[in-house]
Amino acid sequence: MSILIPLVGLVVALALLIEIVLILGRDTLSGKHETEALKESIRKTQAELRGADKKLDALNATRRGAIKEAEATLAKIEDLHLARRAPEVPPVLIFVVGLPGAFRRFRAKITKTLPTTSAEADETQTLIWKHECIVEVNADNIDLARRDVLRQFPEHNGYAVGPLAEIPEATAAA
Repeated sequence: MSILIPLVGLVVALALLIEIVLILGRDTLSGKHETEALKESIRKTQAELRGADKKLDALNATRRGAIKEAEATLAKIEDLHLARRAPEVPPVLIFVVGLPGAFRRFRAKITKTLPTTSAEADETQTLIWKHECIVEVNADNIDLARRDVLRQFPEHNGYAVGPLAEIPEATAAA
């Protein structure tokens, strides 16, 4: 019996020691600290992913805006290319003489002889008279129309007026 008491004491002491280790080391042995650390790491990663998603959304919105702007610019460039390929239509200048009203309308081609030396030539006159020019006059008859045109554009100033032709009413309205 003498061996039994120390042996029981040793078993009880050993049981107490194991119990104390289990109570104090439960978190360590079960991995609770590691689990909490992993959960915290996951929460941080999820928060960073949400932030990254927001940044990606903002960048995608910027990208979509840039794409729309680029498409609009490409459309403008294409319009410019089409306009460049279109034939250039020279302007026709129409000078109107007389008041519109219950009169008949007559038209004729008109030209002007400009000075041949560049010192005497007026740039504005050269620009105007290099294009086709027409004079349109409102008068009761063709003789009055010719008189009004020649008064406005006299031959001694270098003007040459072609034959006058009456403009039919349907053409005059257009």
